[in-house]
Amino acid sequence: MEKNNDIQIRQLAGEIINLSRNTLILNLRFLDRALGTFKAAEGEVFSTDGESIYFNSVDVLLDYRKNKNTVTHNFLHAVLHCVMRHLFVSAKVDKNLWNVACDIAVEAAIDEMDLNCVKLPENEDRENIMSRLKHEMNFVTAEKVYRYYKDKNIKQEEIQYLNSVFKADEHDMWYSQEPEEEESVKDQQESDDLDIESYKEKESDGSEKEDSDLGSEKDQNKGEQTESKAETQEEKQQSDGGISEEYSLKNSSEGSSDLSQMWEEISRQVQTDLETMSKKWGDKAGELTQSLKECNREKYDYTEFLRQFSSLGEEIMVNDDEFDYVFYTYGLDIYGNMPLIESLEYKEIKKIKDFVIAIDTSGSVKGDVVQKFITKTYNILKQSESFFTKVNIHIIQCDCKIQEDKKIRNAEELEEYMKTMVLKGFGGTDFTPVFEHVEKLIKKKDITDIKGLIYFTDGYGKYPVNAPDYRTAFIFVDDNYNDYDVPSWAIRLVLGEEDF
Repeated sequence: MEKNNDIQIRQLAGEIINLSRNTLILNLRFLDRALGTFKAAEGEVFSTDGESIYFNSVDVLLDYRKNKNTVTHNFLHAVLHCVMRHLFVSAKVDKNLWNVACDIAVEAAIDEMDLNCVKLPENEDRENIMSRLKHEMNFVTAEKVYRYYKDKNIKQEEIQYLNSVFKADEHDMWYSQEPEEEESVKDQQESDDLDIESYKEKESDGSEKEDSDLGSEKDQNKGEQTESKAETQEEKQQSDGGISEEYSLKNSSEGSSDLSQMWEEISRQVQTDLETMSKKWGDKAGELTQSLKECNREKYDYTEFLRQFSSLGEEIMVNDDEFDYVFYTYGLDIYGNMPLIESLEYKEIKKIKDFVIAIDTSGSVKGDVVQKFITKTYNILKQSESFFTKVNIHIIQCDCKIQEDKKIRNAEELEEYMKTMVLKGFGGTDFTPVFEHVEKLIKKKDITDIKGLIYFTDGYGKYPVNAPDYRTAFIFVDDNYNDYDVPSWAIRLVLGEEDF
């Protein structure tokens, strides 16, 4: 009898899951392929690994009896994680914070869709947090939320509180851990004793809240060791000019490459559908569209991009590539201390020598963003392998006119300039003065072999009509990843703030 009851419970739960899927397909046609990809399977908790939706039959029945929208909401929540490719994440990520950031991003997208079939009872905590985040950022995406809280040095108890507000599924399947790691995490979880209720009262400015049982949340403290390791790696990468991949979307294991590719295709298809055939959704899918732009955009390595402007030259060093050890050692064997062929004492290498960095200092450009760009560029250029002993770099500040032209001749001058640099201008935007100024420098032979010019800007300005005789790149920093029209002769590079 008990066995028959179990079978009936599973059958009924499976029917509810299928009903939820069909309801979503009916209302969200642009997600039909994503929704149809999943298999339904019995599991301990509601979760997904990108292939199946796992659910606990008893929990599904209880949730459905309490509010029939809950199961449909949780199904959509899990599907959007995959569409936004949240589960394919770097091993360097702070897992606790990433889980919360992903849940917030998905819930923001669901809220904006305004679908009756997934609406849940109002939650004051949730509304306040979401309102604050939307005020801080134009669009709520997982990457933005992650960086927002990371910059604020959020504590583990705060992460656990946010998790209790936004959690709809488990994410353990996203991460592959070594046994030693799992044991370490388990020990950390057992040692943590976080007072969520006290933080909740602090977050709401002392307002009275309904008592809630938050103590039963599972796997909410993966340990602060991961966070400290990620921060250490980030500091190292910032010092050597590299780009931190701490929260970039990428496969966590080789075995997931096919799955990752499948969801990348689905994600791009959904994005295209939203921007074309399903454009009737308009503002209702703005958060989802923005998240898809975030995860589907091409990732650029600014370090490698900058090195495209390097010059070929000679430096005094042993050229191991053209060194012949056979003749060298043969001579030593025959004559004692006389090698037949000495190693070359110079080598042709590519390094940065003559080029121009132009900085748009108009009023529409944020000073802190400019500072990040300059710091990033400085970190790349200060590396010994990026510099010739003598260089000729002009750092030009310009709004609607030239505000400053600082000539850098060696690494020491660059270091000193970074310590004393002050941004000047903050007027209108016009790109032409920079190009006219560079032409004058070329005619005066102050610049003799310019390899290129990179122009950091927000894009709102007047471009030169004629193409210069050197390579030019316009670099835009835009977390909304808008399209920018640049002249056909120029290179366009759109980066997010996290790329710096």
